[in-house]
Amino acid sequence: MMAMDQGFVKGLKSYIREKTPFAESMYKAWKGGQILRRIRARYGEDTHVFLMRGATGDTYLQLALIENYIRERHIASYKIIADSARCRELGSLFQEKDLIAMNGYKVESIEKAYMLMGSRKLNLTILFPWTYTLYFNRCRLRMTERFHFMDTYQYYVLNLKEGMRIRRPRFRELPQERLVELGTKGLRKGKTVIIAPEANSVTQLESALWNKIIEGLAQKGYTAIVNVEQNEGLSAPDYFCAYAESVPLLEYAGYFIGLRSGFCDIVSSAKCRKVVIYPAKTARTDYSEHRTEIEFCGLKRMHLVEEDDDTLTEIDTPLVRNITDARQELSGEERAGMTVDGLLRRFRAGTGHELDNDRMLLSD
Repeated sequence: MMAMDQGFVKGLKSYIREKTPFAESMYKAWKGGQILRRIRARYGEDTHVFLMRGATGDTYLQLALIENYIRERHIASYKIIADSARCRELGSLFQEKDLIAMNGYKVESIEKAYMLMGSRKLNLTILFPWTYTLYFNRCRLRMTERFHFMDTYQYYVLNLKEGMRIRRPRFRELPQERLVELGTKGLRKGKTVIIAPEANSVTQLESALWNKIIEGLAQKGYTAIVNVEQNEGLSAPDYFCAYAESVPLLEYAGYFIGLRSGFCDIVSSAKCRKVVIYPAKTARTDYSEHRTEIEFCGLKRMHLVEEDDDTLTEIDTPLVRNITDARQELSGEERAGMTVDGLLRRFRAGTGHELDNDRMLLSD
């Protein structure tokens, strides 16, 4: 019987490769159902399954809020299926032991089963309903002025009550060998700026601008370390920080500058001076699927940082754009602000002049 089943599946796969996408979708739906059945055979029939996908910021919020959903719905047993090593690394920050990593094909198969049979029948919650493999639930309403990114998960995805609790991750202390390693790159306690120049959600600033910022910091007695996997043209040493050590590193260094990315969510609780750079609003921004401006993704707007916390400075600039608007033409007024000096003026205005070395300054 087993040999016949294996032969049938092999033949079905061969058929799918040569036939229509509909046949492939039906096979994936069957496959997704099988995966869920195997999970419940191992962990119990009443096990609720969460499907976790998305970029770093999405995954961070899913993990930060999921306890509220579990508590409000009295879920006794659950497992989280995640589609990347990044999800597992973030899960460890939240001491999440009920996380199972799977490849993208298996996760997409579960999504197809969800589309065919629905959430209730499968006892399944989709935590990232606007992935491109799902052909519905693309709600433009969540991107309008009334809401922000945290609202997207609180109301749109999880339907949580007011007064929800945001779970915070736990970080490990920087080991001595890490401090020694970073010391060779110029790390000095309270006098180093960690720069995060990369983001998936917005366009990148040119290396020339970052290098001008790095040069300005050096003239004022600060060292800079860039948080990148591969340093391409930046005039500061690089070190790609593990999530678990990110907040301790920033607090030791004293300062942080970064493009708005999921990494900013992770380090939002760091007790250091932080400058986060957002895209400026444009007249024709496409909000159908993506938005990263301060009004939607601001760390204070999302309640990840208290409104009166003066350690965080949030600025926007036309030099940075939503990734979905990368090819959009700017108006003359918007283009006028797209200069290096224009951004540096925003730094000066945002960081102030009165705090001297207690705050990262790029002022004259």
